[in-house]
Amino acid sequence: MKLKTGSNLSGIAFAVLVLFLLYFCGPSICRFLSGSNVLDAKNLFYSRILFWLGLLLILLYAVKVERSRLLILPEQRLSLVTWLLSLVGLFVACFIGMLIIQLLLHGANGHSDIQDRLVGIFRHNIPLLVFTCITAGIAEELIFRGYLLPRLEQVFKNGHVAVFISSALFGLIHYKFGTIFHMAGPFVIGILYAYHYRKYRNIKILILSHFLWDMMALLVLVNKH
Repeated sequence: MKLKTGSNLSGIAFAVLVLFLLYFCGPSICRFLSGSNVLDAKNLFYSRILFWLGLLLILLYAVKVERSRLLILPEQRLSLVTWLLSLVGLFVACFIGMLIIQLLLHGANGHSDIQDRLVGIFRHNIPLLVFTCITAGIAEELIFRGYLLPRLEQVFKNGHVAVFISSALFGLIHYKFGTIFHMAGPFVIGILYAYHYRKYRNIKILILSHFLWDMMALLVLVNKH
């Protein structure tokens, strides 16, 4: 589906504004709702609910303002073999990408106080861990790859530029972890997922892959601690 340039720019600006509010104003809202000034299970749960609300706002904008769908690229049906190869290929590519980042950052382990707090919460609340991974897999893929990527490509008339910008935004939203590693990792993963989406046009594979990757990473951290 082809949208007008002005409509694309407005949609991109709206989505970035929603993300900005979620990540800069969201913590204050969560602290108010939970009645706690520290990161705890209730605070984290409210933050995930806010992310679903953000996705809903972008969906409503697409339908009511743009008069289009959230996903302007039609979904392609893929074979089971393609699904399996994609899941394995994305996992291997992400793993290699993270290793390369560690080498480039001279073996940075990406230690983060916020990550330690999250691991402490998840260790005693596995359902919240699963809910967090589901939220990330669905909401982040629909926003960054499903909504932003094709609109950026229509604006810049260049798929590579669109991949870079959407992936850079995806990396920047992880700034709260406080390390370059935690932004560079999602940036690389965003690039891999974006090119996969441009080629295969199936957001469901990315949602499942994202969910499984986060689940694996968090469970490893929980068991490690």
